[in-house]
Parts: sequence; C-alpha cells; structure tokens
Amino acid sequence: PRGLEVFRLVDLHSDTNNNEHHTSEISVTELIVRRGQAFKLTLKLSQPFNLGFDQLIMTVVTDDWVFLPKEEERREYVLNEQGIIYRGGGDYISPMFWDFGQVQTKLINICLKMLDLNVKYWLNPADDVSARCSPIYVSRVVSAMINSSDEGGVVMGNWGNDYSGGFPPTYWSGSYAILKQWYNSYYRSVRYGQCWVFAGVMCSVMRLLGIPCRVVSNFQSAHDTNKNLTIDNYFDNNGAMERESKDSIWNFHVWVEGWMRRPDLAKDGKYDGWQVVDPTPQERSEGLFCCGPASVTAIRNGEVDLKYDVPFVFAEVNADSVYWLVSIETKIFSDTETVGQNISTKAVGSYKRVDLTNTYKHREGGLTCMDSRGQNGKDVNLKMIVSSDTSTTRTFSVSISVQAMKYTGQPEGNIQTEVTEQKLLPKKGPSLFSYFFSGLRLFVMQVSGGSKVNQELTAEVVFTNPIDETLSDCSMSLSGSGLMIGQEITK
Repeated sequence: PRGLEVFRLVDLHSDTNNNEHHTSEISVTELIVRRGQAFKLTLKLSQPFNLGFDQLIMTVVTDDWVFLPKEEERREYVLNEQGIIYRGGGDYISPMFWDFGQVQTKLINICLKMLDLNVKYWLNPADDVSARCSPIYVSRVVSAMINSSDEGGVVMGNWGNDYSGGFPPTYWSGSYAILKQWYNSYYRSVRYGQCWVFAGVMCSVMRLLGIPCRVVSNFQSAHDTNKNLTIDNYFDNNGAMERESKDSIWNFHVWVEGWMRRPDLAKDGKYDGWQVVDPTPQERSEGLFCCGPASVTAIRNGEVDLKYDVPFVFAEVNADSVYWLVSIETKIFSDTETVGQNISTKAVGSYKRVDLTNTYKHREGGLTCMDSRGQNGKDVNLKMIVSSDTSTTRTFSVSISVQAMKYTGQPEGNIQTEVTEQKLLPKKGPSLFSYFFSGLRLFVMQVSGGSKVNQELTAEVVFTNPIDETLSDCSMSLSGSGLMIGQEITK
C-alpha cells in the first residue's frame, strides 16, 4: 500500500534459479525459469516490513500446458541440442545430423525478437504479449515467422535450381547460423531453405521457448491444394496427362511436433499430446502461411472438423491418389496406400529411427487397383480390369506414361548437374536425390592431443566420394553447439 518506493533491491538469484531450471546454459545473468517449478526471489525493503499493515501479493501461474511427465523425454525434446532429420524416398531413408543449438549465445534475444516482429504483435501488442502464455498461440506465431512468405520471416524457400544470392538448402547443418544471420542482418530473410531447414530451425526455437518439440519426416507426403482430401490426376483417352494438377505427392516432407495440452478442443484431455506444426509455406491458415497446431490424435481419427489445419495434415498422411479419365469424367482407380509412409523421428536417448506411422493413421486395408510404389528400380505391377458388353472381338491399346518426380512432387525435366544422371544412378541403387544429400559422409578419424575447454582442438576429417567423377569447387561446413560459435566454412 505504501507503493514501490519501499523496495530497495530485488535479487532474482538468476545463477541458482537458472541452474535449477536447466536454463543456465542460456544465461546466468538473466532470470529464465520454467512454468510449474518453484524459484527464489529476495526483496530488500527500505524500511521494516509491518505484518499488521503491509502486505505482499504475488500471483504465479503454475499450470504447465507443456509438461512432459518422463524425465528422459524432457531431456530429449527440450534440452538436447543435437538431433537427426530423415530425408530420402521409398525404402532409402537417409538420416542427417542437425545441430539445434537452442542454448547458444543470445539465441533467447533472437527468439524474443522473432515474436515481437510477428504481424499480430504489430496489430495489437497488448493482446499478442498476453497470449504468449499459450503454447497453442506461440506455436502458430513461430510457424508463420520461420518462413519468409509473410513479412519478416527467417528463412526464404527455394525449390528451383538457382540459389544465387544465398546458399542451397543442403548447405545448412544447424539452426544457429541461420538465426544469427537473420538477426545480425536486421531481419532480412536467410536464403535458402526447404522443408527440413524450416523444421530444424523451428524445433530450435520451440525448445528454446520451453515447448517440447521433435522433427518428423513423412514419406510420400501429399499436398492437397483444394481441401477435398484427395490428390487428383487427370488423363485423356491416350493415357497422357490431360492437365497438370495443382495437387502433388512429395517424396518426403518434414515438419515438427510440439507437445502441449489442447483445452480449446476438449476439456477431458482427449487431444492433448503431440501436435503437428509446420513452418514450410504451403497453404494459408487464417491469412498467414502457417500450419497447426494440429492434434495427431485428431488426425488419426479423421476428425477433420477440428482446428488448426487438421484437414490439410490428414491429407498429407492419408489422402487417396485418385486418377480420372477427363473425357467422360470417370474415376479410373483410387490408390489408397501410397500416401503417408514411414513417418519417422529420432528415438529418445539414441540415434535410432522411430516409426510414427501408426500414430497418424490406422493400418491400411482393402484391395487397390494399382501398386504404384515402384521407386528405385523396383518393378511396378499394373492390374487392369477390362470388360466387354458384346461377344464381338475387339482390340484395345494401352498407353503407359512414366515421369520422374523430384523432391517437390512436380515432374522432373532434365537434371541440371555437371555429373551425368547415368553415372549417379546405378540400376538398383538410391535415387539421384539421395546421392546429393547423403553421398558424401563426413566422419572424424582422429583428434590430435587432448581436448580442453576454451582451447583450440585439431581433428582430421575424411570423406568418401561415392561417384566416379572428380569433385571440384567443394566446401565443408562445420557446426557444433559448445564446440564453435556459428559455422566454420572451409573451401
């Protein structure tokens, strides 16, 4: 009642509090505490405290919407700075290591600045800041801010062959170099990224903000543009594609899952748990390029009437690929099995792959007219049913069209590389795409001398060239949380 002038000093005990809250690696000078856990404050008054006259009231919300009950999962999905992102296609699933680096120097300032630059903050700062207590709200904001399709986003997407003015998506191996470049350039979008880059960066930000998060890869991932939950393909009488469909099937797509409660969907906790949040700009959601959080439980149950963006993610993992004969507006057949394969994430506490497919959809059943999963040199079996309503002998012809598909699911023309396709593609080997992403495997052979904190470390690194062509104009990028600041580039 006598006002704030009675306080001479407030000691936040940042060092001890942050250590107990597992945030000391982020900072020991700024107080960073986690919800639902006690912390200590010391208030020094300018005059004695009168129990009969003075009162001190502090309201603390201890309900934690992002609490994971298992300690090993908290360490993996909040504290672990290293992870794996799965890419590839078909049976060739290739892991790549990703350095999340969520406790790197000043990353908390970068992430908070990201929140302050979102369009909702500019429209109504008070409402935006008040809503940040909700991981549902925060995850949508971060999803929109990771991509540059709306103003101020961190990473610019590029699915072409021209990466001038920046670096190809394959250049990046961690989040911190990207976030630091965005921040130091006064929030100019970093060039360039594709889905695994968007997802890796978002996972870092989510973990920094205390929301448990993991990176998830979906193989044969559908992109449904018209919200009819099918991928439509249109053919003429000769078997040629009548018109190009806006729908597509990507050989893989990467998003993140965040762990949180969903009281906005049900009071009984039915939809609590993992939620899909996708920062790759594909379709607008409430006017912005963001996606989620979409409850994985709702996706598995096919409850496509629920927010946010459940229908879109449902189609990514479970859409039917429908083939139409345009001339008579007839459905030729429907492939119910291809979309949504080998949905993968890194295991808790190890570098093993965990298959999450059964958490996204029920096991496929029933007969299909076509087995179209013929990637990587495998035979494709076509089953055709032909009937006639007359006893007259008739002759018919079958025209089969084959197209090679690149990562985005769009038809691939001539592959613009200096190395020929023939030399890169053995008959039964991985796809061209897999070589570019996983062909050059780096590993440490020997570390010279001992290793000490804050002293230079010398290591020998070797790689094996998997093709018969001589490589030129090469560069090697190294990153590692706690080992170096940012990224080291060697020509």
